Amino acid sequence: MVEENVACLDARPWLRDAARAVVIDDGWQNSRGDWRPGSHFDLPAFVARCRAAGRLPGIWLAPFCVDTNSPLVRQRPDLLVYGADGVPQLGLMWFMLDPTHDESERMIRRWFRDLYAIGFRYFKVDFILVLMMAERLAHETTPRLETVRRALRAIREEIGESYFLGCSAPPEAVVGICDGNRIGADIRPDWGAILHATRTVAAKYWMHNRLYVSDADFVVVRSPETSDDPHRVHPMTLSRQAMRAGMGIPGGPPDLGGPRRPAGAPSSPQTPAEGDPFMEMMGRRPAPLTRLGESRCWVTVSLLSGGPLTLSDRLSQLNAAGWRQIETMFRLFTGVAARPLDLLDAETPAVWVRDDELPLLALFNWSDAPVEITVGLQSLPASLRGPLVDAWSGESYVPEGDRFRLSVAARDVALLRREGDGAGVAP
Repeated sequence: MVEENVACLDARPWLRDAARAVVIDDGWQNSRGDWRPGSHFDLPAFVARCRAAGRLPGIWLAPFCVDTNSPLVRQRPDLLVYGADGVPQLGLMWFMLDPTHDESERMIRRWFRDLYAIGFRYFKVDFILVLMMAERLAHETTPRLETVRRALRAIREEIGESYFLGCSAPPEAVVGICDGNRIGADIRPDWGAILHATRTVAAKYWMHNRLYVSDADFVVVRSPETSDDPHRVHPMTLSRQAMRAGMGIPGGPPDLGGPRRPAGAPSSPQTPAEGDPFMEMMGRRPAPLTRLGESRCWVTVSLLSGGPLTLSDRLSQLNAAGWRQIETMFRLFTGVAARPLDLLDAETPAVWVRDDELPLLALFNWSDAPVEITVGLQSLPASLRGPLVDAWSGESYVPEGDRFRLSVAARDVALLRREGDGAGVAP
């Protein structure tokens, strides 16, 4: 699919020129805990193709996570994080590598040094937060946050000037070390995930270009209205059997001693219950996208975050409606974050303003029924107080006295711009 998506980039001149990096996500490695390329992926060839196209070759790692069936668990169990009960502790769904061991730090440095030598210059480091979950670390002599920062500084020393994106990390841990940081929750083609991620992006809008470059997570366009991909509905549900094979369910990892949870005993945060642990952890059920407006909502939030636009769909399977969403997003992108005006008044902010050379007013309807939204002109910058056009529907709007008033369909968004803004700009 990586090759297929790159071919789609190259087939569209505007997208070919806009694409700055291609990032390989999870799956290239032998296992979590063994961050060397598996025999199924030719990393040097991938790097060479990226460089030939003038793009940064990027790669994803979660260096502090260890699959429970990873060879590291059997060969060097002493390098894992242990709980007070003497059993390796689970961080989310994996064991954790204790970076306070000298050998662990040398291992982490070697992984990144080797990938840098292959030619990677974009590193996405995920699940940093698991270190904050550790009950104890073997040789911790500083506050936990400084321990995490020390581990990240070691990575920075090995990757030099490369783009360093932190993910699932406390902001304090990455400031001054990482170039960018994820501010959104994990996204997928699911309405509940979009709502959850939007709330985190809204709460952290102010961080962009102040603490680091904010990253809202992937742009997700695929839905029945935008894509013909037969695998587009993917709620990230992990079966219990798959997790037993090495992703954190007790019963899967080798016996390393210590107490086990008795059969039938209640679950805990470290012993995921039956079903989908992601959904249970976030207290919701899967809700795959079914409407065009739902994907427009997340595309609009991604645009308003101001951070990089990272495409994640199977591009060859997008239809005209899907490509229109991507093109509109690129046309209106400026790299400036919008401000949610009702951040303190709504669970999921509905009124967002971007005040720059391409000013935008976004009005979201997060409910399941049409709503009428009213915005007073006094709350808007002067550039947005005249006639506006919805970038999605093409409808024009003029103020009614001292306010804008318009109806927004259920689970949809009106993205208002000035007449002509973005229309003639090459995406």
